[in-house]
Amino acid sequence: MKSYKDHTKDAVGVCMACGRAVAAEDAVTVDGKLYCKECTEKKAKEKLEPKRLYRSSKNKMLGGVCGGIAEYLNVDPTIVRIIFVALMLIPPLTLWTPFWIPLIAYVILWIIIPER
Repeated sequence: MKSYKDHTKDAVGVCMACGRAVAAEDAVTVDGKLYCKECTEKKAKEKLEPKRLYRSSKNKMLGGVCGGIAEYLNVDPTIVRIIFVALMLIPPLTLWTPFWIPLIAYVILWIIIPER
């Protein structure tokens, strides 16, 4: 197997993060696992930058709020959308709160949360 960077060099293994074949000079071992330099640099950069909430531009159905929350929490956007719809439909059945409160909350989040 040849390295993804230099096809003349043999790979010593496969990066655990991206799955690319890595040559010896591009390999970094963390906790006994092999990673490429790009993935280790990316992970280090992610640790330095604070995690921020944005509206999603790729998981967007209406305003991207549910998609952005899903990306922030690392869950499937469908789950967040189902929870949102449940919050709208279940309260009128149990007479907790009116259905429009989650709808107003969505619009406020749509205004407040910046798009990526």
